Amino acid sequence: MRRAARLALVLLGATASILAAPRPIPDTLILKGGKRLEDVVVSRQDDAFVVVNPWNSRWPEMTFEIPEKNRIARDKVEQVIVAERPLVEYRQAAAKRGLTAADHLALARRCVELGLKDEALVEARRCLALAPDDAAALPLAGGRTAFETFAKGNPDVDPALAELERRYLAATDSGERAALLKEMKAGGSTRPVAWLERAHRSAAQPKGRREKIRLTLHSEQAPGATYCLLVPKSYDPRVPTGLVIALHGGGRGGVDPTLVTGSGEEAMPFYVDVAEKYGVIVACPTALAAPWSHPKNEPLIDALLEELQLLWNIDENRIWLTGHSMGGGGTWHWGPKRAEVWAAFAPCAGWGGPATGGLPVYIYHGSDDAIVGPDSDRASARILAGDKKRPDFVYTEVDQVGHGFPDWVVDDLFKFFTGRWKDRGKKRATAPQSSFLRKASKEEVRCFGDPATPPAADAAVDGADATLAALIARLEKGGGSGEEAVAELARRRDATTVKAVGRVLAARKGARAASSDARVLAARTLGELALAECIKPLAAAADDDDFRVVDAVATALGRCPGAEAREPLQRVARRMGAFFEESRRGDSLVFTEYKIRCESFGRLCDAFAAQRDAATALPALRDELVARLLAPKSPYRIPTDERFDEIPGAARLALVRKLRACLVALASRDGAALLEATAAAWPDEAALVKECREGAAQL
Repeated sequence: MRRAARLALVLLGATASILAAPRPIPDTLILKGGKRLEDVVVSRQDDAFVVVNPWNSRWPEMTFEIPEKNRIARDKVEQVIVAERPLVEYRQAAAKRGLTAADHLALARRCVELGLKDEALVEARRCLALAPDDAAALPLAGGRTAFETFAKGNPDVDPALAELERRYLAATDSGERAALLKEMKAGGSTRPVAWLERAHRSAAQPKGRREKIRLTLHSEQAPGATYCLLVPKSYDPRVPTGLVIALHGGGRGGVDPTLVTGSGEEAMPFYVDVAEKYGVIVACPTALAAPWSHPKNEPLIDALLEELQLLWNIDENRIWLTGHSMGGGGTWHWGPKRAEVWAAFAPCAGWGGPATGGLPVYIYHGSDDAIVGPDSDRASARILAGDKKRPDFVYTEVDQVGHGFPDWVVDDLFKFFTGRWKDRGKKRATAPQSSFLRKASKEEVRCFGDPATPPAADAAVDGADATLAALIARLEKGGGSGEEAVAELARRRDATTVKAVGRVLAARKGARAASSDARVLAARTLGELALAECIKPLAAAADDDDFRVVDAVATALGRCPGAEAREPLQRVARRMGAFFEESRRGDSLVFTEYKIRCESFGRLCDAFAAQRDAATALPALRDELVARLLAPKSPYRIPTDERFDEIPGAARLALVRKLRACLVALASRDGAALLEATAAAWPDEAALVKECREGAAQL
């Protein structure tokens, strides 16, 4: 049972200095006879028992290591007072969207009751921002003179300035923005130009769910990094918004160490409903290596945080970290390692701990988890519970959930998050801290432009053409900036551009070596250019060591006209065959790697179909695709993980459809034998057999 605290803290609130310190949730039991049990957590109360949970969890079904003495007979209990810590209570209420002036006034009054003087002032000002004549709020805001001084030039309070800002965010050209900026300055606005330009940039970003977004900031340090993003419908670029970084589960994706099972896209479904409910942005990056603690993921985590805070108005006092399974292990790693960033973190069904970096932590695990056992999290919870400093933590463990991640757990940990803001030392966070107030970095200027530069009156400045050198620099950087450069370079259909892009593709080694991400983009650019001059640099990369580059080369060669592309495509086929053999571990392949190899060969089929030369294509398809993957002399198996969408037959069928289309395009009767051999190798897969037989009949 937890150490008792003064009843006054429960019933009357507490002083700011006391509330700034970590304290458990202050439930109180009053037993018949007058005895009080204070600073406890009640997880269950029914007609039979009142259960005091030593792990600070409120989940009624939790039974893990709850002593019998904590199961108090109901007939011995006079009263149960359930309450959050005053500061948590306020923060959870203040974080809600759509609060009215009356709501803010009620919160201000509640803060006075709880002893939260600074928070009462904030809420009174918010009330007056919506209802300037509210006489009840004025005393709480320090009086009319004090409020008018605060409101002067503040667009968050001044309705006229707020309307000008909304028009600024919706403006479609720099000339209109320049005129609005002049009007705002004339009205006394104190809003920095950098804030306005970032908000304008953010307003143009789509809301909702977006998948496989290429990282732009510092992308050269995290080649190929992508993330899945969910921005709630309630997002307003003028309002600082909470952010959750959620790490996916999975593991190594095959023999190739760059492959990872699991992705941000597969993790996002856990968080869709709660993101909208709590009005927070959720970003799920895809790991560059497994596990999440791998050094390759460090620049990804850091760059993602920076990028999100420049593209979206993030409340720097409300950034949280969570993750499930491998992501839970990653949360235990990155939580304390980046303690200066997070307001709290929540490792779920993972491993690690017990270090928290002084942060609040919510831990969840299933007692019957057969994939990642609960022992590590149990040990961490015991250490935290026994810590005399009384850290702010919750440990929830329940039965019959296995390795699952139930919706109620996700909701519970998000509720936990909303009550924890980033307090820095003795300085308590009382209001949002907008990420748009950051000083512009060289990387931001390089990737997104200088937000501190006022918009020019001449709108034509926005469309100024970039030089070839600048475009190549963006291509070499890779990521989102490189993606944009591909389209711009593809419009420059000249030999000089081909040579410049070819140099990026050829830069495999040495001090000037380009990242694999940049080289993939270079190959794609050459494919978009689709000139005869592009074949030579593409051919030089046909037997590259990185399968991603080889895949891009295959697609690009298929787009380039001329017989010179045929021999390089044969070398691409041999390289893909070698990649497949290297992926095998004896008689088995990891599904993630198998699916990728199928997709690679699918691109090869498309390229051969585009070239329409059966004499070149058929031997390569027979020796590298059919003899190795579709109808191998040495059979293989593909173990699957039910946690993920792993269906080898579906990956195989998608490839066979590509092969059939290719062979029909080549129009050679010899192709029928390849389809017949494939059908014979997988007689139990009806859809695959049908595809092969129908294709053979066409030939």
